[in-house]
Amino acid sequence: MSYTVRPEEHELREARKAVEGALESCKYVLEKDEMLEVNLGSFSSPGDFGASGAALSSERAQFSFDPGKKAWKEDVQKVATKEYGKSWFYEKTDASDLLWREILADCLGLMFIEKTTEGKTPEKDPEAFKDEWDKLKPLLADSLSEVSPENFSWELKWFIGNKLAENRSLESFPDVKKSDIEEIGDKVFK
Repeated sequence: MSYTVRPEEHELREARKAVEGALESCKYVLEKDEMLEVNLGSFSSPGDFGASGAALSSERAQFSFDPGKKAWKEDVQKVATKEYGKSWFYEKTDASDLLWREILADCLGLMFIEKTTEGKTPEKDPEAFKDEWDKLKPLLADSLSEVSPENFSWELKWFIGNKLAENRSLESFPDVKKSDIEEIGDKVFK
């Protein structure tokens, strides 16, 4: 019988080093008060991106990486950076499952990538996301939602986060209101 156990030791060491480097650079943007526990794992990614992750709370995050992808180390750094930003956001806000708050946490995470690494910017103009915004804006209700923040494209969240960051510091993102997001979205995606 033959078998393979992933990640291999050297891959796990490289992933740990990539995550630690990303988290170290994040604390120079905004430092967390609480300890962040990160759990690492390996997976086979169906797409081109070699990492995924989630900030589960202000104190816990999970990252997975696919060492079979070409740029997996850079991808895991970006995921660690984004999720650090989200965990910082969760530390500064009341816990809620409000969709607009989760979108805002994603926006902040994407702006962390902009501040610490060479982030990916959308290839299309904001106008290309008008239909998406018009369709999804009504879902930003003040009540709990079963809609996932992943239903909003990263590009849409990047444009909102970038516009928010023009007039606000990252520290003020937890104070943003749903109406601010709606107003900015209407301006950006006209």
